[in-house]
Amino acid sequence: MRSFSRFAPWVATAILIALSAMTFSSLPDRVPQRFGFDGTVTATTSRSLLEWMLLPAIAVLTVLLMEGISRKLPTKPHLFNYPGKEDLLALPAEYQAPVIVAMQWTLDWISFGTVLILLGVQWLRWHVATGGSGQTGNVVLLLSIVLSMPLIFFLVGRVGRATDDAKERHHSMTMGRPGIKAPMR
Repeated sequence: MRSFSRFAPWVATAILIALSAMTFSSLPDRVPQRFGFDGTVTATTSRSLLEWMLLPAIAVLTVLLMEGISRKLPTKPHLFNYPGKEDLLALPAEYQAPVIVAMQWTLDWISFGTVLILLGVQWLRWHVATGGSGQTGNVVLLLSIVLSMPLIFFLVGRVGRATDDAKERHHSMTMGRPGIKAPMR
């Protein structure tokens, strides 16, 4: 389930690093740093390899952070905050495992989406710096950020559904066993 999602953020980060390195030599002396809503450049910075590789560095740090949290989830599921976390933490560890996999999958895809947005920003900066228009790219980036919100809600909702399924399995296994009190509904 996680095989592709686990590597997707790293692949996107490698592409961002490679494209940033390849495009650096084509940059003019001044590089766009910020854009207005209409796509016009509102601030520039001098061309510097350190500054140009800042977004790829942020991507690497983001993926490392998400991967670190993902690896800690099997022993520390409280690190993932979502509605229903208390229900998960009340379950025995064997019932938490499928929910933890859903959490890890969610972190993978959020990390991937974040890197794609950083890739889009870097492309926009290069595109405008080399004479292109910022209007279309700015609109596409803004829309991608806005449209990613339903995806995040879907992913977190998936974790909630996995928690509900785990609670139901635990409830059905504990019903009628002597000495085990069934959870209140």
